[in-house]
Amino acid sequence: MHGKSDSDYATGSDDILERKSTSSGNIMLGKHTVNHWSVTQPTTAISSGEAEFLAGIKAVVEMMYLQNLGKFFGHHMDMVLGLDSSAAMG
Repeated sequence: MHGKSDSDYATGSDDILERKSTSSGNIMLGKHTVNHWSVTQPTTAISSGEAEFLAGIKAVVEMMYLQNLGKFFGHHMDMVLGLDSSAAMG
């Protein structure tokens, strides 16, 4: 199972509490997409690295759900997460 995530860091508003970044991602089994999303992050990220990190967490949560669902049906699935942010990877 391969998951990929990305985010768009919110900027522009003078009030930092009004800034909400967007997370998106997808999960694939082989060549097949089994889940995808694009959502506004519930918390306010104070940097683009934090926004990317939160998007990665969302991807891991979704993959863990699918992994547990697979276990219920007797299948084992390894998880691999792809990030494009060195700050989030760190």
